[in-house]
Amino acid sequence: MKAIKSEFKRPSRRVRATKSFLERYTNMTPQRLAVASIATLALGSLVFLQSVLTNHANYSAASSGSFLRNLASKLYSEYKVTELEQDPGLYQPAPVEQYVYDHRVELGYEPEDETSASEGCKIWNDPQESTIYDELHQYRQEIPHYWEALHEYNWIEQNNITDIRKHLFGSDSHHPDFCKNLELDPAGRDLKTAYFNTSQQLSKMQSTGFLEPLLTPMRHPNFCIRKQGNILNIEYLVHDFAHMCRQLKPTSRIVLLDMGASPRFAGASNPMWKILNLFQTKFGFKFDHIYSFEIKHFEPTEVYKLVPRHLHPAYHWINAGVSIEEGHALNPWTLLDEFNEDDLVIVKLDIDTPQLEVPLAHQLLNNPSLWNKVDHFYFEHHVRQEENNFWKRAWDGSIKDTLELFHGLRKRGVSSHFWV
Repeated sequence: MKAIKSEFKRPSRRVRATKSFLERYTNMTPQRLAVASIATLALGSLVFLQSVLTNHANYSAASSGSFLRNLASKLYSEYKVTELEQDPGLYQPAPVEQYVYDHRVELGYEPEDETSASEGCKIWNDPQESTIYDELHQYRQEIPHYWEALHEYNWIEQNNITDIRKHLFGSDSHHPDFCKNLELDPAGRDLKTAYFNTSQQLSKMQSTGFLEPLLTPMRHPNFCIRKQGNILNIEYLVHDFAHMCRQLKPTSRIVLLDMGASPRFAGASNPMWKILNLFQTKFGFKFDHIYSFEIKHFEPTEVYKLVPRHLHPAYHWINAGVSIEEGHALNPWTLLDEFNEDDLVIVKLDIDTPQLEVPLAHQLLNNPSLWNKVDHFYFEHHVRQEENNFWKRAWDGSIKDTLELFHGLRKRGVSSHFWV
């Protein structure tokens, strides 16, 4: 693969100072936040007149947050994604994914007005909007077949296997191709043939196998039919566990980096618990380390009551906000210095703060040393999509921006997924 970095112009010293200011204040809780700042552009320079206020009642967190978001949109407009040559050995996008990416401007995903939103559901609801309407709905109708098979699969649990690595490389290894037991289809067919044979709409990565195509509305397609019950529905994600099993080495460690890890979020319906359950309980990918970053204060005793008991040995609770400073102890990418390309590394980024999320996502995009380490990257990118107006206060960027970011990550070998 021809290694081409994302096109990022290093900000000036003044802008870097501004980023430090943003990071410091956006990591504070609303109860502690008492900030009012005025930014003016004069003769091409950004000048800050800061005053830290102690009377929070007079200046709401919402007003401060609005100011910070507007300023962040100026600071991070320099993040661009440079195209890579397509390497079919590394990444093969599904036809519908490639179509949406190639027509991202024609589909209206880059409004001229930076405050306007695009309609992500239009390609699902209007047959005249694109030439892939039928293929999209064939794919949508096939998704439940895959998830039904996923729910029914129980070979790992039936055989009381808690860690597939012991059976792959341990003294009790007893099968020439143990990983075929992780195939969902009893006949051993691959996921595309067994569950998406009509539409053929799965993408494929060299490192992780088959996965779902990158499509609006950046959620389950049924979200475009009915929002209720589909906002947190992750049953559009596709994972190829047998393929991932075959990539493991005797020294492989299994790691989760969770940025925005509120253990109370959505209760038992917490989407991250579902992902952890799929990997560890359903398919025997036992986690060695789970690094959970969360800025909201929780008592450790409460956290460990909420975290499932079987995850406790691997669970590291980091009750602090993340840093975007490269090399900082609280920059989650710094943790990955201790891991290598033979490890299975899963990352989730969802902290509802674009001025932190966007730099972190682009650090992954821009750092070749991370491309072979990060296997799965789940990110809720809060871009301006009309149907997602419930996150309007955190809007930053366009649908075109998110398609280019996620497509760019896949081209670099990182299996990126839209998160909820």
